[in-house]
Amino acid sequence: MANPRPGRASADRAPGAQRAVARKRRGSNRRRKAVAHLADVRRHDANVRRNLAHQVSRSLVNRYDVIAHEDLAIANMVRSARGTVAEPGTSVAAKAGLNRSIHDAGWAMLLRYVTYKALEGAGRDVIAVRAA
Repeated sequence: MANPRPGRASADRAPGAQRAVARKRRGSNRRRKAVAHLADVRRHDANVRRNLAHQVSRSLVNRYDVIAHEDLAIANMVRSARGTVAEPGTSVAAKAGLNRSIHDAGWAMLLRYVTYKALEGAGRDVIAVRAA
């Protein structure tokens, strides 16, 4: 099953909706409508990501008795590369793109769904293999 990359697919809609919110006066009805539209765009992305995670996790749990995955520190992988004022980070733009792709793929969500579906309902084994 191919990753639909909902964040990349809505890359033209979300920033436009965010700019529309930024241009509106706080407390106005038009701003409320713009905020609701932005929420709809982001909710759609989250729903697409969640749906794919459910489908892939169910497929893996139904197909395999033992599921092994690399025990990645995903939160550490998406940490900022900006550094400090004294020692600024390098390749910050490239790191931001990588972080965006990792979040868009929903790695942690997929692992969470696979784990709960395998252990609670199907009695499958999930093994976290230490990253080398």
